[in-house]
Amino acid sequence: METPPNIAGPAPSALTRPFWDAAAQGTLLLQYDPAADRYQFYPRPISIHTGRTDMEWRPACGRGTLASFTRVQQGPNAWMLAGIDLEEGVRVLAPLVNIAPDAARIGLPVRLVWITEGRAQPLYAFAPAPEAAPKVGS
Repeated sequence: METPPNIAGPAPSALTRPFWDAAAQGTLLLQYDPAADRYQFYPRPISIHTGRTDMEWRPACGRGTLASFTRVQQGPNAWMLAGIDLEEGVRVLAPLVNIAPDAARIGLPVRLVWITEGRAQPLYAFAPAPEAAPKVGS
């Protein structure tokens, strides 16, 4: 499987600029509501938990589990799109890379990786976590 084609991403807005600036540095940021002690994703102007506007940006730990996946065919390119449940309690959609389609399974531990080759803006993606790799002889 390949990675997604290099298509133009969204133009950053005042709301999303911190997210995209951090992504350019290899950090995945999530919005955090300190009053609810909960994260949210995708970026919004208010908390989905309390309606407050005093959201903070915090780095995601980069660990999660595979919640869903599908094969995407775009012309000659085929890649996998996944729903990832992050340890922070939010679900993100992202490419799933470095795995054969028949090896993907719900509950698979994954880790954050960045697709940078040939891209103006890095794209966050997920790959099997090292502990998910099969052990030799098992």
